[in-house]
Amino acid sequence: MVIPHLPHTKPLSLQATLRRDFAALDRDGNGRLSSAEVEENLLDDRFSGSSAAALGTLYRHRIDLGRRGLELGEMGKLGEKAEEAFQEKLDSVAKQKDELFPTDLTEMGNAVQGHISDCWFIAGMQSLKSQRPEELKEQIKETEDGTFNVTFPDGSSVNVAKPTAAERLSFAQDSEGYLWASVLEKAAGEKSQGFLKESLPQKTLTVWSTAPRAIKILTGNPSDTDHLLVTSQDSLRRKLSQTLKNQGLVIGSSKQNLGRRLLGLSPDRDDIISGHCYSITKFDEKTDTLTLRNPWNDTAWSKAETSENGEFEMPLEQFSQYFSKITYEKRRV
Repeated sequence: MVIPHLPHTKPLSLQATLRRDFAALDRDGNGRLSSAEVEENLLDDRFSGSSAAALGTLYRHRIDLGRRGLELGEMGKLGEKAEEAFQEKLDSVAKQKDELFPTDLTEMGNAVQGHISDCWFIAGMQSLKSQRPEELKEQIKETEDGTFNVTFPDGSSVNVAKPTAAERLSFAQDSEGYLWASVLEKAAGEKSQGFLKESLPQKTLTVWSTAPRAIKILTGNPSDTDHLLVTSQDSLRRKLSQTLKNQGLVIGSSKQNLGRRLLGLSPDRDDIISGHCYSITKFDEKTDTLTLRNPWNDTAWSKAETSENGEFEMPLEQFSQYFSKITYEKRRV
């Protein structure tokens, strides 16, 4: 089977791409494209360019495919948001690089969360990238057969195939197009498989999702979690300063805001996502201000004076209004 492909050119629409690729995407030939087929196609490295962008979009909107899937003529049900997502993914696929890391590690991009609920792990990845990027480079190595070997701090080693273009658009990716984030997330999912044995190992990272687990997987170190309701501002300042000066990882967990949901309101307050993990990369003792980053790489705090790629500053006194927990890596230095 030859996968039809057009080079990355604009304007190109999701619907046009699906019409072109439908026969190849419909793996069982029943005239309907299901979410199971989308998942299977994600692992097929023959899909590239606009074909990969369409697959990444379908995975993002997989719930809209329903149980039976959609016929080609029904793809319009995906709507304008799917078209917008497709255009964004066209830009992302054009940036994809074959290198694991840049030569200069300061040029690494941000770890960006994909379309699964593993913000806890992506926030941990971003924290490690911000504090100790050289450790990431030591953990991930390309092998002679083109696969990647990831050695975790607990001594375990996982070998994974190179993530396809569509996988990189559906799961974690580096915002500058390097491979490290996609490979590390895939390897961590493989390491966490256990009895689940998902065909897409990344999906295993949607269970047992806690900030302490992210720190343990990524660094091998224990952690300490404080509940902000019973934590003093002085204790918060002291632990933040000490941990970040030691280049330790810090992850903040936002409030669930279930009461707002019950009242029919958005659970998100001022664009702080409810029940979400953020990396905390800096604490300015002089201004009493934190620097946080949303793994989504876009939505920030609406009250921030400035924000870029999901990163923003927040005064410490307001941090407890939006966040319920903070987790610190206990690192020996």
